[in-house]
Amino acid sequence: MAPAPASSLLLVLATPLAQCGRQLRGLLPKLQSKYADLSRLYVHIIPPNLRVHESAPSRGQVVHAAKRVYGASAAFPEVDVRLLLHGFKSRSSQEQMSLGSTFKMFLSPSTTESSVMEAYLKAWHPTRQPSQWEGLDVEPCARGSQSEALDSEVGKDDDRSFEHVVIGGTFDRLHAGHKILLVEAVLRSERSLTIGVTENEMLASKKVRELILPTSERIKVLENFLQDCDSTLEYKLEPIVDPFGPSIVDPGLELIVGSEESAQGCEKVNEKRQERGLKPLDIIIVGVEADPVKESDLEEVKVSSSSMRLRLLGSLLKAPSRPWDKSAGPYIVGLTGGSASGKSSISRRLEKLGAKIVDCDKLGHKAYQKGTDCLDQVVQAFGADILDQEGNIDRRVLGSKVFGNSENRAKLEGIVWPEIRRMAEQEIQAHFLRGCSVVVLDAAVLLAANWHAQMCHEVWVSFVDQDEAIKRIMERDGRSQDEAEKRLASQMTNADYVRHAHVVFCTKWAGEFTQKQVEKAWTRLQSSLG
Repeated sequence: MAPAPASSLLLVLATPLAQCGRQLRGLLPKLQSKYADLSRLYVHIIPPNLRVHESAPSRGQVVHAAKRVYGASAAFPEVDVRLLLHGFKSRSSQEQMSLGSTFKMFLSPSTTESSVMEAYLKAWHPTRQPSQWEGLDVEPCARGSQSEALDSEVGKDDDRSFEHVVIGGTFDRLHAGHKILLVEAVLRSERSLTIGVTENEMLASKKVRELILPTSERIKVLENFLQDCDSTLEYKLEPIVDPFGPSIVDPGLELIVGSEESAQGCEKVNEKRQERGLKPLDIIIVGVEADPVKESDLEEVKVSSSSMRLRLLGSLLKAPSRPWDKSAGPYIVGLTGGSASGKSSISRRLEKLGAKIVDCDKLGHKAYQKGTDCLDQVVQAFGADILDQEGNIDRRVLGSKVFGNSENRAKLEGIVWPEIRRMAEQEIQAHFLRGCSVVVLDAAVLLAANWHAQMCHEVWVSFVDQDEAIKRIMERDGRSQDEAEKRLASQMTNADYVRHAHVVFCTKWAGEFTQKQVEKAWTRLQSSLG
């Protein structure tokens, strides 16, 4: 039987706090096998006040349990697990739960006393009946073990709380490590949580930064996550363009929560505050979470956004631009990228995998060969001095008239691009008539000529960072650094290319890693087209 579709589920755990992480690790595979498109899983641990013979945990104990829950979720990065803190803070004890979407409810273990479940439903889901939840079990956790007893004691004496808390970070593609940091801050805060979200030059050193989501989108995701966790707090989220943001100017702040990587930065914040005559902040440092699904040596050992972005290379980032009419022509993939981006190497790799390539760079050379109408038009526009002694285009002479002159460049493009497109369409049709269902249109000018919108079902983009591109241009073409920089400055930015992309490749690293990206993209495409 095929798995049933679902998007959001609520899992209610009636197990002790110390067992919840282990319980979730066993339940997630069951839920994924049952619901094919499970994308979000809300987890609510039944608060102790609804259980018999259980004392209220300290904030430290709840934080530790949350770390276990999110640690368990790290093995399932495709599911957005959100631990709900309702009932674990005094201010949220009477707050109504509003998750903003329809969800199916599961209870684990299914043997939970009916009186506990009835009290839970009355407190948090008054419109639901006990018959509306489904029991879900895993192998019973060993009770009373020494490790479990020790785990339950972690944070027992730590009930620290603060009126106003601050944290900072990039928070790209929210993952388990982020959530552990956030839940620590939320649980410690009584009134407000301020979050500085880095942007602009603060992202310059990030790996595959071209795939970092826009600041506004990252803030929106954060706001949504935080409201689910605890809607009683005041959240102040703002972009920051330096390492400190509001942490060194807001006199009301009391606590800063950071990761092991930002521990020195937290100390620096206090130095800056003291220079301004402000009270230093208490500091809580959260440990990093090991990544159980590390796929390559380029990825970090810890759960990280950088690793998540690396895994997106070669993956489909958004739906194809338009439906494919199999009877009208082949499925067209537009392949493009800037100078020294590795586009040609991607094209060669695709060809070896069986793709039919229409190389528009080569067609560009053919477009105004001797004896063509296109050549006559170019000579008429730019003068006979652009021809060499044999009557062919002298590219250096023509280039000197076009480079840096936007009017002449537009004139040349207006003559040559339509001819290249005409020739490309002829090749595409020839491949189709020979039974080819997929054609790759390799074109540096794909986006500038708007062929992506007029001809392609998907756009695949190859890129490297600017430093790598400059290095390649200097080594490959014998250009100076200044010349390489000017060439890149005259082209679209990586961000512009990626914005149009359905699939992206980065050729910066070893060829084996590039090959994996290409194989991933080609295999997915072949599978999706049947």
